[in-house]
Amino acid sequence: MFTRGARLLLPCLALAWLPPAMAQRCGGPATPIHVIQGRGPASPLLGEVHTVEAVVVARVPTQGRPRGFFVQMEDALADDDPRTSEGLFVFAPGHRPVGIGERVRVTGTVAEHRNRTELTQLRRLLRCGRAPLPDPVPLSLAAETPLEPLEGMRVELAGKATLAAAPGPDSSYLLIAAERLYQPTQLRPPGQTVAPPLLLRVAGRFPAAERPLRAGDRLAGLRGVLDQHDDGYVLRLDAPARLDPANPRPSAPPPPAAGQLRVAGFNLQNYFNGDGRGGGFPAARGAATRAEFHRQRGQLGHVLAALAADVVAVMEVENDGFGPDSAIADLARALSGAAGAAYRPVRLPRQRLGDDAITVGLLYRPDRVRPHGLPAVLETAVDRRYSPRNRPVLAQTFTQRDSNERLTVAVAHFKSKASSCADAGDPDRGDGQGHCNLTRTRAAQALTDWLATDPTGSGDPDVLIMGDLNAYAREDPLRAMAAAGYVDLVGQRLGKRAYTYVFDGRAGYLDYALATDSLASQVTAVRIWHINADEPAVRGWPAPQQPYRSSDHDPVIVDLRLGGR
Repeated sequence: MFTRGARLLLPCLALAWLPPAMAQRCGGPATPIHVIQGRGPASPLLGEVHTVEAVVVARVPTQGRPRGFFVQMEDALADDDPRTSEGLFVFAPGHRPVGIGERVRVTGTVAEHRNRTELTQLRRLLRCGRAPLPDPVPLSLAAETPLEPLEGMRVELAGKATLAAAPGPDSSYLLIAAERLYQPTQLRPPGQTVAPPLLLRVAGRFPAAERPLRAGDRLAGLRGVLDQHDDGYVLRLDAPARLDPANPRPSAPPPPAAGQLRVAGFNLQNYFNGDGRGGGFPAARGAATRAEFHRQRGQLGHVLAALAADVVAVMEVENDGFGPDSAIADLARALSGAAGAAYRPVRLPRQRLGDDAITVGLLYRPDRVRPHGLPAVLETAVDRRYSPRNRPVLAQTFTQRDSNERLTVAVAHFKSKASSCADAGDPDRGDGQGHCNLTRTRAAQALTDWLATDPTGSGDPDVLIMGDLNAYAREDPLRAMAAAGYVDLVGQRLGKRAYTYVFDGRAGYLDYALATDSLASQVTAVRIWHINADEPAVRGWPAPQQPYRSSDHDPVIVDLRLGGR
């Protein structure tokens, strides 16, 4: 047998120089995995043929068939260099399955596939009995630990990890971190660079639970092999994790107190009702079938009724006018039926509100409030700063019947970060605000200037902006609104770590309630009902009587005591 020191010298020899009998014998000369891995992101032995002898620590099947497996050097044969890994993936499609804990001897070509170091094009695979599994290396998600030196090795996370995002229907992974992660510009001004948080994907056997896993839940007992895939890492579990359901599903918010007025804002995630007469599916967005639409309609009616709001500001409703077959009229009927009380939409004498497929809307309960005057619309024709890439703003003044006090509600939906505005001179500046930041900032300035003119003729300074502004709390559009005197009620009442949306494992709020200074002092409560952002994405709307995952945004609720009484 070779000593450990002798084994370290063997990679300097070409495998072809070894006698064939030695290359094929269990316990014969072999290249240590840490030499194949090297100290950098790619192997220094790419393209060379090498033999390794190590312990199988994980298998990676594809559709039930073996695709490959991970091997790791036994602890006694590991080197002392913390910059090298002792694990390696063996790409072995079509080969006989091997078992966890088997010592195997494999010969193949060293390669890199999507940043994973592999042994591929296998020439031989020998089974050499069994060996103890290497001890897992302790890993902390909170520490700035480089993961490259642990590629392919058994690791074990210390303590509990936080589920950063609930898995979607097409995902076989969980996304975990040391704690709840936030979008950078939710917590700090744009352009500030900080070390990126350690996000880790987890694959394998997940704990059974009475409800789906929610972002914010905690997991323990996370142990397995650390796989590298493109620019990220996957922890392939070798045992089921333990669940701590730290983020329970919330119940419905309590109704407003007597004499108070409630306004809610909700992004519906594409409410399209086809032709309005039972046909027209699949629609341009939203439900693909009539049956799916009826489930969506039932679920959203249930959610909106549970908000118990006097005025509801909605976003992402089909932009098909205000007639009896329109989506906004249909939504009002769904809400009325679920609430057992009549709701009406604010109507405009036009066919469409803007040119986008989706638009905004206002629903109100006429036994609690009545419209004062006519609605008003902010669009490009009113202020050129308000780009048509944003949805038009709809504003309406209401009079509360109990107090006879007035309140103007404006519902807004600014341009998203999802597509570029570079053709309009508004590229992504790389400061964390994403695409179209200038478009949103100009829209914010135009909106506050427009509202200052009292476009609805309210004669009252109390104004509440509700909507999805597609900007996080420390970004330029919100700073522009603060400069115009608007108070971010979510941030003021719930703190900077409030959230209504989770994207790529990071939380923040895009959905706002912004009040003029005169109105802010009349606010009695601000709530976010966390029924969507933390929930797994689903196909369609499978549970029409449940509020959970009725959209991808959480609704925002504001209670007011107008006039201070």
